[in-house]
Amino acid sequence: MKRTISLVLALMLILGCLSVLGTASAARERLWVKTPNGKTVNVRDSGGNLIGHLPYGTAVIMYDEEDYWAICECPGFPEGWIMETFLVDYNPGKYQGGSTTPAGSKTKKNVTESALGAQTVEGLNSQYKTFIYAAAPYTVQVVPDTKTGTARLRWGPSKHSTLVTYLEAGHELTVLASNKNWLMVRDEASGKIGYIATKYTKAVQ
Repeated sequence: MKRTISLVLALMLILGCLSVLGTASAARERLWVKTPNGKTVNVRDSGGNLIGHLPYGTAVIMYDEEDYWAICECPGFPEGWIMETFLVDYNPGKYQGGSTTPAGSKTKKNVTESALGAQTVEGLNSQYKTFIYAAAPYTVQVVPDTKTGTARLRWGPSKHSTLVTYLEAGHELTVLASNKNWLMVRDEASGKIGYIATKYTKAVQ
């Protein structure tokens, strides 16, 4: 009896592992490099450092994604980060010029390259350099977007940066640094630090 129970448990464990492996496999997606000018695409590591390039038409396996980045298995790289705007779900073949997409196919994200510029390491570093730390932290109140009734606190000074949380009208934030368009703030209620567009705040009198 004990032997039978052990065999049943072992079988259940094996089936469970196979199920997990099947799910992980299903999440993997075969994609191809497609640049508007036919040139190579940059491959970066998780820290944003350039580690190589892939030619137009190279096949990769995407197994995860974050914001506008695809995390892939690439030829020569067990893990590489590639902007999703340069990956498509069909083999583009040899570069013929232009940037047309066959009917029924799509790029991974319908995002302009200029918008993605604010997500690159270089773009964000350039933005961060414009910030001036407040001589003494001061308080502002949230003035929501009239369309949504809330304002967004983001992890970086870009409207394409990851959302930290939504903020309601009148919510108070402590300003740590600022540039022309963004405030680096601390939400004293939650302890979170992030960035909010200056236009969605007003100084507390």
